Amino acid sequence: MSIRPNDQHPADPVLAGLSARLRTVRVVGATAIAVSFIWLVSSVVAWFDGRRFTPPTPQPTVKASATARLDQREVDWSAFEAPIWNPRPAPQIAAPPPPPPPLRLKLLAIVGSPNQTIGTDSPPSGQRSAMIYDPDTDEVVSVREGERISGRVVKTIDSHRVVLFDGAAERVLELDDAQSMVPRSSVFGTGVGGCS
Repeated sequence: MSIRPNDQHPADPVLAGLSARLRTVRVVGATAIAVSFIWLVSSVVAWFDGRRFTPPTPQPTVKASATARLDQREVDWSAFEAPIWNPRPAPQIAAPPPPPPPLRLKLLAIVGSPNQTIGTDSPPSGQRSAMIYDPDTDEVVSVREGERISGRVVKTIDSHRVVLFDGAAERVLELDDAQSMVPRSSVFGTGVGGCS
């Protein structure tokens, strides 16, 4: 047996207020449940009405001609064979190009002007020439700046090295011996060891 608050303490205003609120909550709750139930029933009835079977109206059959049937495209089933759930492979990084092959040319000597001291850079570089052995032709070739040897252009001639340019990079030929700088007179002139 439950005791109602109003039966026990009819003059208590707090209990009377709580009782009034409880009645209001009950009424609002019952109304909400009723509205929800009505909405549910109407939704189910509307769904069943939409699901009723209605036979399709027969369409007049039109026979397509043979050319019209050929114009229709067939399904390309190979399009469905693509792996759509597989991740893409990592991008391929191109390997760096291989280094160029070593030069087969051999720098034999740097020939300077007759009044130059051996081993110095005093003459202008345009007066120097380099004696280079080319094993492909089996010849010793004398070249100056701007001339070509084995498909390469002579860029600069220093006292101990020659810089060649092959269109992509510079290649350097160096003397093996630091005393290979020979005055021009000793090679081509009338000096000691030269021919007259």
